[in-house]
Amino acid sequence: MSPLYNYVPDAVDDNDENSISVYPNPAFNYLYVSLDNPNSEKCSIEIFDESGRRIRKFDYNLEEDFFIDVSSFTSGSYFIRINDGENKIIKKFNVLK
Repeated sequence: MSPLYNYVPDAVDDNDENSISVYPNPAFNYLYVSLDNPNSEKCSIEIFDESGRRIRKFDYNLEEDFFIDVSSFTSGSYFIRINDGENKIIKKFNVLK
């Protein structure tokens, strides 16, 4: 069982020069993520629910776009935080069932 993290972003950055695209929004089964100009080859990815509880954490290689299976998520708003070692980018997305 993973520990609870009460993380609520203080800002959602939609204009970062190393921006990410998160689509579709709302997502149903899969959330596609594309990072325009990654600063490194690897990054950590965390997903939080509206209350700040961390739902998932994993590392990913940024050589290509990727998708996240959100089919087990309940309907609601979530935040994805991508940390490439230099930048932390946060995006909000919704899941609709």
